Amino acid sequence: MPRAEAVRIAALIEGKGLGRFKEAIARLTIAAARCRKADLPEAAQILDAMRQDYLTR
Repeated sequence: MPRAEAVRIAALIEGKGLGRFKEAIARLTIAAARCRKADLPEAAQILDAMRQDYLTR
């Protein structure tokens, strides 16, 4: 769970702070898949929601 939060913060900085949405989306996609594999559905859902937001930009 802490690792998912670290990825979320990194993607937030990368996307909104640096405008590198493509890279942030890739980071979020991989991290959400890892969370699902580790049986952390809530963390995966949070990362997927951020990814979806970035895809619409």
